[in-house]
Amino acid sequence: MHDSMKRLHEVSGVNRKNAIAKQLDVSPSTVTNWSTRGVSKEGAIAAADIYNTDANYILNGDESRKPIGLT
Repeated sequence: MHDSMKRLHEVSGVNRKNAIAKQLDVSPSTVTNWSTRGVSKEGAIAAADIYNTDANYILNGDESRKPIGLT
């Protein structure tokens, strides 16, 4: 699984791809592609809005942008 997808699971608190797809209003196949290729910029921005986090953390693992409360 791509590191950005691991971070998306972390910030969402959801482990199921279908649940993330539904929350982000994308197809399950899109989330499956993210698992292999990495979360898209548009997907990270949408997730940042929904999960109240920073898109840079999802995309790049920028620890300075890591949401408070995640360890």
